Amino acid sequence: MSRKQMFFAVVLVITCFISKSCGLTSFLFGCSNYTFHESPLFPLTWVQSMRWCNSSGSDLVSIDEFKEWEFLAKAIQELRSMRYFIGLRGDKKTRQWTWLSNGKSLNASRGEFPWAKGEPTNNEGMNCATMYNDYGQDLFGQFDDWNCHLRRFDTGYICESAVACKDHKALSEAPISFNVTSLTATSVSASRQLPQDVLLYRIAVRGFKLHYRLRSSSALQSSEATTIVLNDSCMSKDVSGLEKYTEYEFQVLTLTGFANSPVSSVKVVRTMEDVPSVAPVNLTVAFETSTSILASWLLPPVDSRSGIIMGFKLFYKRKGSAESENTVVVQGGTTLRKTITGLLKYTEYEVQVLAYTSVGDGPRTPVKTVTTAREFSKTGRTGQTGHDSRFVIAVITFSCVILLLLIPIGLLLWRVRKISRQNTNALEKLRTLGQAKSDGALMSLGEREQPAYMALQWHLRGQSREHRYQTSKGKLENTEYYNVPLNSEYYNVQLKRVNALRDSGDYENAPF
Repeated sequence: MSRKQMFFAVVLVITCFISKSCGLTSFLFGCSNYTFHESPLFPLTWVQSMRWCNSSGSDLVSIDEFKEWEFLAKAIQELRSMRYFIGLRGDKKTRQWTWLSNGKSLNASRGEFPWAKGEPTNNEGMNCATMYNDYGQDLFGQFDDWNCHLRRFDTGYICESAVACKDHKALSEAPISFNVTSLTATSVSASRQLPQDVLLYRIAVRGFKLHYRLRSSSALQSSEATTIVLNDSCMSKDVSGLEKYTEYEFQVLTLTGFANSPVSSVKVVRTMEDVPSVAPVNLTVAFETSTSILASWLLPPVDSRSGIIMGFKLFYKRKGSAESENTVVVQGGTTLRKTITGLLKYTEYEVQVLAYTSVGDGPRTPVKTVTTAREFSKTGRTGQTGHDSRFVIAVITFSCVILLLLIPIGLLLWRVRKISRQNTNALEKLRTLGQAKSDGALMSLGEREQPAYMALQWHLRGQSREHRYQTSKGKLENTEYYNVPLNSEYYNVQLKRVNALRDSGDYENAPF
């Protein structure tokens, strides 16, 4: 386009904006259609402006050559917004500034064209660019860096979309031989070749768009997808900053001056394994016996395993000792507990655990301490040391023996006392009953039987030495009657004897 044509186009656009009578909000220049959006009532960020452009099939403007910059700089001179967001973005790490549409880089030297004086500042978060409209400082068209996520009340944005122009044809097929391979745990490489249409019809290629996202997320064209714009000479691209051991989906399309090509089929790739980035969680240790402890734990969080957990390694040693630590390997990622044996009694140990993948070991857990028991019994309870235990057992045994001996002795004494008491009571009772019976019997005897019974009583009384002694001393005052049944054999003998003496008249030998 000649300078004269460009001048009339600018005049037409400015006239429409000023008069607001023609309704034009966009215009053509070269093979692009440009749409100007003034600063809205509710200001937008650079990211929001880009999404608004994308929603209409365009993108924030990318300036490929000086003529395009010159045209835009003149076009905005009569517009009301003080600046406009453009499709220029800086890398946070390298501070390299590139255009969205084709990935071409731009000189980022401070104060050099097309940057305004002192720009870019490269301050933290200042990774997106605006184009100045002049407001008294002769800054028409010069660039300034700005925070991508901060709103500006005085800033509009410019969208650019490709249109048909002379000798440009649409592509009917996507890039061919598209392939994605993993490089490391956090990067992959995407490569492709130009469609046959490009070679056949000599279609001008402006670049490529590479879309990728986590396989578990929504559609590739959604806001969750990441887009990388590559220039026309870039046939492969290494994508870094990905999550470890994670599946991603990739697609690519070709950008031309007329329209974009169809999107390629989805390619799925998984980043490589790495060592776990986080140690196992919830490590607990407790003694089982006086020479063993039990350790248990849980797997690291899913997003930090960085691969397939092949197993765990347990480390233990005596606390405060200079000896090297012992290692126990636990095979398999599903075994989450282990008993450590062969330890010293009543000793404090330090325990740690880590998870490992096929790549290597992850970090260890913080140290956990545990003390083995003093002694272990079959009941599972902690006891005393050997000497104390034997002493306690001896005391308990002796006490049981004494108790076993005292119980029968006590029962025997109780029984003897009971029998003695019963005998005493019975004797008193018998004496009482005997006295009563004897008195009653004597009164009930006839004249012939009474002498015989009295003779029997005297005879029995004379047989007792104690009775004779008490009588000789004059201490026996009361007459005692022995409890002799009247029908006893002894009574019958005495009765016959008395009767015989009476019948014979020999009263001298009578016992009364």
